[in-house]
Amino acid sequence: MAKVDLMRRLFLTFFLALCLVSLIAQRQSDVSSTFIQQVQPSLYTTGGTDYICSTPLSGGVNYRVSLQPESPFSCFGIGFRTPYPVETVGDFRVRWRTEKDGAVSDWQHATTKYAPDEVAGEMYRTNALFTWDATSHEVIELDLFFPVGVQYIEVNLFNNEGDRSPASSPTPRSDSCLDFPVMIPREDWCGGSASCTSVLTTYSVSNISPTHTLIHHGASPQTYTDGAAIVQSYWNYHVNTLGWADIGYNYLLDKYGNLYQGRYNPQLPEVDVRAAHAGASNDESIGICFLGNLDVELATAPQLDKLYELLGWWYDFKSFDPLSSDDIQTQAFGVQVLPRISGHRDVNTTACPSDNLYAQLPAIRQSVVDFIAAAAAGCTDPTACNYDAAAQCDDGSCIFAPSGFDCNCDNAISLTASLSGGAASSLIQNGTGSLVSADITLNWTNEGGDGSWPADAVFAITDPNGNCTEWGGFNLSLGCNSIGNYAVLPAAWQSNDNGTYTATVNLAAEGLTGNGDWTLDLLNGWDASAGAGYDLSIALNGVCLFTEIPGCTDNMACNYDPEATTDDGSCTFPAEPYLDCEGNCLYDSDGDGICDENENCEDVCGPNTVWDEALGQCIGVEPAIYCGEGTTFDTDLQQCVTLPTTCIADVNADGTVNAADILVVLSQFGEACE
Repeated sequence: MAKVDLMRRLFLTFFLALCLVSLIAQRQSDVSSTFIQQVQPSLYTTGGTDYICSTPLSGGVNYRVSLQPESPFSCFGIGFRTPYPVETVGDFRVRWRTEKDGAVSDWQHATTKYAPDEVAGEMYRTNALFTWDATSHEVIELDLFFPVGVQYIEVNLFNNEGDRSPASSPTPRSDSCLDFPVMIPREDWCGGSASCTSVLTTYSVSNISPTHTLIHHGASPQTYTDGAAIVQSYWNYHVNTLGWADIGYNYLLDKYGNLYQGRYNPQLPEVDVRAAHAGASNDESIGICFLGNLDVELATAPQLDKLYELLGWWYDFKSFDPLSSDDIQTQAFGVQVLPRISGHRDVNTTACPSDNLYAQLPAIRQSVVDFIAAAAAGCTDPTACNYDAAAQCDDGSCIFAPSGFDCNCDNAISLTASLSGGAASSLIQNGTGSLVSADITLNWTNEGGDGSWPADAVFAITDPNGNCTEWGGFNLSLGCNSIGNYAVLPAAWQSNDNGTYTATVNLAAEGLTGNGDWTLDLLNGWDASAGAGYDLSIALNGVCLFTEIPGCTDNMACNYDPEATTDDGSCTFPAEPYLDCEGNCLYDSDGDGICDENENCEDVCGPNTVWDEALGQCIGVEPAIYCGEGTTFDTDLQQCVTLPTTCIADVNADGTVNAADILVVLSQFGEACE
C-alpha cells in the first residue's frame, strides 16, 4: 500500500512538473503576444489569455517576460487575477528594466498597489509605472513574483511622452497670504486629448467634507522633465486600465514646484470632491501625490514649499489645526484616530508614500502651522469694523459700515419656519451696504425624525439690484448663483441631531450690494425630508438694516429727513435767522444784496445823496458840484431842481411879490444859521 502511495506521489509530481514546464513555456509566448498597448490618445483593448493548465499555478514563482511592442512606450502597469486571496497587496513584487537605443536601464522595483475591489477587472494591479526617465523606450523586461497561484497576467503599455509644461518654471507663489495656490488646470496637462475632457461628462462629482489629507508618492519614475506628461499618464492608466471615472488624486506636485489639479472639481477650491486614492478613506480625505520615486530621491524644496502653500490654505479655510488628529475610516484597519496630515500607509498596507517622505510628515505638519502663522491673514484697514492689528496681510475680509451708520448697526435678519422637503420661506428687510460675509446661527429641529440635516437648508441672499447668491442644500436649489451645496457648511451640519448650528460664509466675491430691499430665502433642500424646524438668524456683515432709521427729525432744519425715525443729532440750521440754508437773504426789498434786517439809513438814500444825521434825512452830496448852476437840491424830491430865474423876492413862490413874502422872511429872523 505504501508503495502504491509512493508511486502515485511520484506520478503526480511528474505530472505537475510536466505541466509547470509547459506553463513556463506558454507564459513566455502568451504574455508576450497578448499584452495590451495604449498610446496617446488612449486606445484601450481588453484581452489576454487564460494560460492556466489543469490546476491552479502554485505561488512563490518568478516569471520573466520580455516584450517589444510595435510602438514605443513610457508608462505601463501590471495586473493579475487569482482565485486565492493575497493577504497583503504588497506581497506581489515586480522588477523591470527597459531598453532605449540599445542602452538598458538598471532594474527598478515596485509592489502591488490596488486590490481587486478597488479597480476594474477583478485583478490586483500595480500603480502606473514608468521607464526610468519617463521617455519613450522600445523594450521592457519584467521579473514578476506572485505569492499565490495566478490565472491571468496582463501588461498594459502606453506612451505619454511630450512637452506639455515648462519644466523649469514652477507655478508662482500666490500674491497674497493664504490664497489658494496658483495651479496648473486640467486643460493644460490633458494635452488636448478629447477623451481626457469628455470623461468629465460621464460621471457625477461627489462633494465631500474631508477631515484629513493623505500624502502619496508615485514610486516611479526615477527622473523626469515633463511633470504634465506624468500627470496625464496617471489619468490614462487610472481611467483606461483601473477603470476609474477620473484620475485618482485630488492634487499632484512635481519636483519643480508645479501644482496640478487632479480629479475634476467644478467648485474648486472651496468644495472638495471624492477621489479614488485610498479606498474606504476617500470619503474623509483628499489625496496629494508627489511625482517621482521618493524611495530613492528626497522631495525637493520647491515641491515642499508648494505643499505648505496648498495645505496652509486648506487647513486655514477648514479651520482645522494641522497638528491635530481625528477619526477616519481606513482601508485596512477600520476606524482609526490619525493625524489630519497622514501618509497612505496609515490607512492601508502599503509602503506609500515611501520611507523618506513618511519620515518627513511630522516636520510637514509643523511647517504648515508655521506657514499659517507667518501669513497672519486678516483685515489690515484700521478704519474697518473688524480691523486686526496683528494681521500681516489683508485677506479681503474687511467690513465697513455704510455711510451714515456705525459698526454697531443692526444687520441681523431673523426667520422662523417649519418646512417640509422642497418648501421655502422668505423675508424682506430694507437696508444698505455691501455684503462681505454672513454669520449664521440656526436652531434646528428634526421634526420629521428622519435623515434630514441642517445642511439640507438652502440659504439665498438677494440684494436690492436683484443679484442672488445661494449655498447649502442636498438635491434642491433656489436657482441663484450657487457657491456650493451642503459641503460649503461645516461637517457638523451633516447630522440628524437637534441643536444649534453656526457657520460663517465668505460672500465678498459675490458683489452683493445696494440700498433698498434685501431678501433672505430659506429652502428645505432635501426633497424627501419629512420636515424640519428652522429658527434662523443671519448677520449680513457690511450691510446695515433700517429697522430704526437714524437722521434729523426737526422739520425746521436744513437736513430734515422725513423718513428718519430716530434723531441722531445731525440737524443743521441757517447761520442767521434771516438767511436760508444756502446763506441767501430771506428778504431784500431793494435787491441790493443786503438783507432788509441789516439795512441802515445810509443804504436808503438815492443817487448822489448821503444821510445827514443832524437833519435826519438824505441831502445832496456837495450840491454845488452835483446840482450845478441854477439848480438846487430838493430834499422832498431827493433830486436837483432848477432855481427860478425871475421873481427872486417871491419867497413863498406864489407867483407875486407882496407882504406875504416879507412875513416869511421875518418869520425866520433871529434863527441861527449852521
